[in-house]
Amino acid sequence: MPTVHNIYVGLNMEKLVKYCGLAALLAGAAFCLPNCDDPDEPIGPEPYDGPWKIVPCPEGPSYLNGVFFLNPDLGYAVGCRHILKYDGNKWEIDYVYREGSERYLPALMDVWFSSPDDGWVSGHEYDKETEVSTALLLRYDGKGWKRFEHGTPATSFYALNFINANDGWAAGFGVCHWNGEKWEYISDLTYLTDIYANSPTDVWATGAHSERIYHYDGATWTRVHDDPWGIELYGIWFTSPGHGWAAGSGVKASDQSNVMEYKEGKWRYYLGEPWNEGIRQGLNAVHFSGPNSGWAVGQMTFRWDGEQWWYFKRPPPQTHTGTMFDVFTINENDAWAVGDARTILHYEP
Repeated sequence: MPTVHNIYVGLNMEKLVKYCGLAALLAGAAFCLPNCDDPDEPIGPEPYDGPWKIVPCPEGPSYLNGVFFLNPDLGYAVGCRHILKYDGNKWEIDYVYREGSERYLPALMDVWFSSPDDGWVSGHEYDKETEVSTALLLRYDGKGWKRFEHGTPATSFYALNFINANDGWAAGFGVCHWNGEKWEYISDLTYLTDIYANSPTDVWATGAHSERIYHYDGATWTRVHDDPWGIELYGIWFTSPGHGWAAGSGVKASDQSNVMEYKEGKWRYYLGEPWNEGIRQGLNAVHFSGPNSGWAVGQMTFRWDGEQWWYFKRPPPQTHTGTMFDVFTINENDAWAVGDARTILHYEP
C-alpha cells in the first residue's frame, strides 16, 4: 500500500483526497499531471525574477499541508508526520509523530498557535492493523508536543481555527469545539475543508461537495449555501464579520470563478478584474492579515489589495511543484505558502 503522500498530486482531486482520512489512505491510486512540455524545446527552469522565493525545507516530509506564523520570526508548518519550526533564519524539524512506526499512517493537516507556549496540530491517522482512521490532535505546551486524547467520534480533523486560547474549533469529518478544558463534539458534518470563527455565535465552514457553506449561530449548524453545480470549496477567511472570502476549484460555468465573496449578508462569485483563466484555476487556501492584504493559493497565487485580486508569478513548476496547499499572510510585504513536494515559498518583495 502506498504511503499517504503518494496520492496528493492531482488537479481538483488533491484536496479532496487529503482530508478524506480513510478514503485517502485506502485509495491506492496516484493522480498525475500530464507532461505538456514541447519536445522540441529545451526542458529546464524558465527565467524568474518574481517576489516569491523558494526556501529550503529540511529532509523528512514529502508534502506540507498547513502553515502558521506567530510573528515574522516564529512560524510552524506541518505535513506527513512532521512539524517544522521557523526561527527567523531557517526551517528545522521540531517534532516527528510516531517516528519509525510502520503500523500507523498519519497525515498532519493544520496548525494553530494562540501563543508561543500554546499550539495545536490537527489531522488523522490510519491504523493498518485495525483498518480504522482516527481524528488526531497534538498539543504544544511550551515544552514539547504530545498527543491530545480528544475522546470524540470524529475521524479526521482537517482544519483548525481559534478565537483565543479557550475558544477554538476543529473540523473535517466531524466538528468539535475547544472550551479551554476539553473538546466537545458539536456536529457530525463531514467533508469539511476549512473553518473560521468570528465569535462564539458566528462560525463558518466550507465543504467540498456542491459548494457547501455552513454557519453556526451558537446553537445550530445550518447550510447557508449549496449549489449542485458549484465549485468545491477548500478555504475560508473573514476580514470582518460582514466580509469574507472562500476559495476552491472546479468551475462549471462561464459566470463562475474559484473565489466567492461574502458581503451584505450574501455569498456571491467574485467577478472583478482581472477576470481571466487565471482566477479560475484551482485554489486550495485563502488567508488575510487585514482587509487590504490577503493571498489565495493553489495552482497559481493571487493577492488581494483591498480593491481586486491580482495574479502574481511564482517560481516555475520545474523548480519545485505545481500546487500550494496553504498560505499565511503576515502583512502586505510578508507571506508564506507551503505545498506539494515539501515546497516552502516566501513572499518578500
